[in-house]
Amino acid sequence: MSNTNESIAWDNVIKKEARGAVDDSDFGEVQELGQNYVQTQKGMVSKEKFYIPKYLVQGFDGSTLWFNASEDQLGGWKRDSPPDYNEYSQQ
Repeated sequence: MSNTNESIAWDNVIKKEARGAVDDSDFGEVQELGQNYVQTQKGMVSKEKFYIPKYLVQGFDGSTLWFNASEDQLGGWKRDSPPDYNEYSQQ
């Protein structure tokens, strides 16, 4: 598993599963990448969008993009539009 953002082939993560490594929670499917976020979508009928900060990416194993986060944190990233640059810059 890649353990740094620099070693991840970002083109390969689109349409892959996203999971929280803290509690093995389902973060949906990767839909889009921004400069500072990974946008995932969860649900079949009522689709929920999540914009998860890129600095939380823990690694990619070829089929799953892992985040150093838990299900409890996911709700804080639910939104309909991307965050602005300053909102998700490294803290």
